Amino acid sequence: CQSRLNKKAEKEVVRAYKRALQKNKDKKALYNINMALAGIYQQQSKQIGFASTSSNKYLSGEKAVRYLTNAYRYCQREDRMQILKQMAEVHLKMGHFDEWKNLKTVIALKYLKGEARCWALNAIGDKMRDGHFYQMAIDECKKAKIPDNVKLDIEETTYAKMIETATSEQEKNAYANSLKQVKTQKQMMFMTMLNGKKKSKI
Repeated sequence: CQSRLNKKAEKEVVRAYKRALQKNKDKKALYNINMALAGIYQQQSKQIGFASTSSNKYLSGEKAVRYLTNAYRYCQREDRMQILKQMAEVHLKMGHFDEWKNLKTVIALKYLKGEARCWALNAIGDKMRDGHFYQMAIDECKKAKIPDNVKLDIEETTYAKMIETATSEQEKNAYANSLKQVKTQKQMMFMTMLNGKKKSKI
């Protein structure tokens, strides 16, 4: 029915979904209805223009988050990360950077592993310009079960960013020294590969 209605009838669709929420007790149906409503409001929140707290853009974003939160309560385990990603996207559009940061951190630490987790923490650091997340990426990298060459790539990229966000010369020098060590290890690994010898463990 929704696919046959034009945009002018969107309010009718929303009202129908909301009535369905009141009359339904099936968890799968409640999940689908909440996701449908969240999708409509999320689309509305993407309209061009400044999102002041009283604007339709902003209010639609708040409603999208509300229905995504409801959907999360009824979703299957495998759907949780995607819902959190959508919530983070809406918060970012609304300028809620702390909420975006918190959701992205949960996704990184709870739903991602290894290399993916390290790069996700890096991405949070990039957006927030917060060296704390770069340090988290380094810590996760050191204990992750990933190939040595991948670890060195992550460490090289991350230490370079930590130098840029360092708040003191002492910190900057420490990160520069760590970066130098990583580059030396990468060079040694490369030479070992060229010589056809078995690579040494980092």
